[in-house]
Amino acid sequence: MRRGGDQWTKRLLFLRLFMLGSVIMNITIADDIVQATGLSPDELLQELAITLFQQQRLTLEGASRLAGMDQCSFQHLLANRQIPIHYGSDDLVADVATLKQIGQR
Repeated sequence: MRRGGDQWTKRLLFLRLFMLGSVIMNITIADDIVQATGLSPDELLQELAITLFQQQRLTLEGASRLAGMDQCSFQHLLANRQIPIHYGSDDLVADVATLKQIGQR
């Protein structure tokens, strides 16, 4: 384990998940569960975000927010694990429209 001794003993990890804009869900994970993962709280959130992104339950934006990372950093994390970005034709159309709006300014 990466943590030392009693640092995590008798403590609960509180994870605040910001999903779907204004909806906030608090999850409490017992210390022994967190310790069993061998992950830090930040790493645990990243793993959850990656899993939900891979299952296409969260968008890139939502997964980035859940992981507590900006989108670029989250994309790098995905790339390091060889996880593809979900980018379909609808995304392309939206990006082209955004670029056209920017160009008109």
